[in-house]
Amino acid sequence: MDLNYLRPLKQIQLFTKTLKNNKLMMKNTIGINAGDIWQLLSTKGPLSVRQIGDYTHYRDSAILIAVGWLYRENKVRLIDKNGSLKKKTQHGADC
Repeated sequence: MDLNYLRPLKQIQLFTKTLKNNKLMMKNTIGINAGDIWQLLSTKGPLSVRQIGDYTHYRDSAILIAVGWLYRENKVRLIDKNGSLKKKTQHGADC
């Protein structure tokens, strides 16, 4: 019996599983980076994206994605003076 017709289906299933695993790994990495940046802002105070990169050695894209994550969770705010990021307290007030 020729089962070659099943081969493309198995390849699609493997690809889908790999894609899901990569998506989960990326989400975890973003969360870890966001946590690192959160801790950095807690210890150093307001920092620019460039300064965050100097401390963490993360790529700009990784920093911006992690900052977006923190911003969506209302944990950072942008300070207009020099474009610095500042951590917020649990109550939303600035630290």
